[in-house]
This record gives sequence, structure tokens and C-alpha cells, in this order.
Amino acid sequence: MTFELNDIQLEKLNKWKEAIKTIYGEYGSFTYCFRPTGIGNAVTVESDLLGPHQLLELTDLSSW
Repeated sequence: MTFELNDIQLEKLNKWKEAIKTIYGEYGSFTYCFRPTGIGNAVTVESDLLGPHQLLELTDLSSW
């Protein structure tokens, strides 16, 4: 199974990662969660530097 991010999601992800690097001086590691819903994929990203409660929501409802 393959999951991909669209251009809008990638732009939002890259801005978030740069903000993390600005604060911590590094990117750290990321966990990507793709949840198929039947009509599209719900997508979140977690940074090991920010902790489990600071998720980036990347779900693109306009593509559903």
C-alpha cells in the first residue's frame, strides 16, 4: 500500500518542519499516520521533539 502527500500537504509539512528546526536546531524524527476512511485518507504527522500531543493535521478534505 502506498500513501502520498499532495503539493498543499507538502508545503504545510515543510513549513512546520522548518519551524521545528528554528526552535530546536534540528528536525528530529517524524511519525506519519495515514488512516483510510473509504472516501479519502486522514493524515497526521507527529514530531519526536514536540511530543505526541502536538500533531500536524494534513488531511486535505477538498480532495475527498
